[in-house]
Amino acid sequence: MQKLLIILIIKIIIFAVKSQHDNIINHPSIWRDDNSMKDVRSQLEALKVVNENLSLKLDIYNMRLSQEMKEMKGLYNEMEQQFSKLLDLNENFIKSAKINDCTSSIDLRGDFYFSDVDCRLYTTKMKYQKQLPKNCAEALQSKNNKSGIYKIYIPDSDLKPFYVYCLNDPNNGTAWTVIQRRQEGGIDFSLIRDWKTYQKGFGNLNGAFFIGLEKLNAITQSELHELWFDMDDFEGEKRYAKYDSFAIGDNSTQYDLKILGKYSGNAGDSFTSHQGMKFSTVDVDNDHWEDNCADLFKSGWWFSDCYESNLNGKYLKDNNSGVEWISWHEDYSLKNVVMAIRPIT
Repeated sequence: MQKLLIILIIKIIIFAVKSQHDNIINHPSIWRDDNSMKDVRSQLEALKVVNENLSLKLDIYNMRLSQEMKEMKGLYNEMEQQFSKLLDLNENFIKSAKINDCTSSIDLRGDFYFSDVDCRLYTTKMKYQKQLPKNCAEALQSKNNKSGIYKIYIPDSDLKPFYVYCLNDPNNGTAWTVIQRRQEGGIDFSLIRDWKTYQKGFGNLNGAFFIGLEKLNAITQSELHELWFDMDDFEGEKRYAKYDSFAIGDNSTQYDLKILGKYSGNAGDSFTSHQGMKFSTVDVDNDHWEDNCADLFKSGWWFSDCYESNLNGKYLKDNNSGVEWISWHEDYSLKNVVMAIRPIT
């Protein structure tokens, strides 16, 4: 900018000198005596020299300016090439960054940013996957097979890591994940009756609890599981029922009892009749009965019309409908119940 201003000033001076020269030549009074002619010639010679010097300087500045413009154009072309390479790198990076739903949005043509949700989620998932077991079988392998509460992480689900109660197999087999426990004391299941609470889960993992439909779906969808019911009555007798496969649907199918395999055990089969049923609560009635089974029996369960089992029923200590497994005890509320699952090996 400064150089352009200098050039402009030089051009103005040249124009002024030329104008002065023209005035002298065209003024008639100047030619009346010799002395005046000599002075005019001297002034013309001086103006000529000044004009030549200014023209030379102007040429020099023009040459420098032309050279600098060429250099600037070269720099601009080089920057344009580098910019094009960066755009190509950006496209390749975006393609390679799409790993496990982690899509990095980077725009080098403007402000660039990382998609906080997707990429942060992917990084977090990788960290959890390295640090946490995905089921109780893995958890107890690394903790000397001691039953108790452990944190697990299901990689293919949208759930954050959560705590479960891991139970050793009484026959030294693969560990079980307890999904429900009923026992004397603890939370009153008959007061926990709404859909949202059954989705999330409730209770104390060291006592009576229900793991929650969201977690149960995530676990059973991650790999095929088997199901075990372990039950005690108030007379001290124990019975069990096992099913060689088990899985429930997600919220879109209202956690229906999607898969239930072959029964084995000594408690009788009181669960197969519930296969295919959606989960029901007081505020979400999915049963086949004209009234609301969940409301009548104060429970959330895979009711049909109404049940052959209702292990989330009201905890009672007398011979009455409560925590029931009808193929063993009809109109009898059980003392202790454990529902547990484990991957099929």
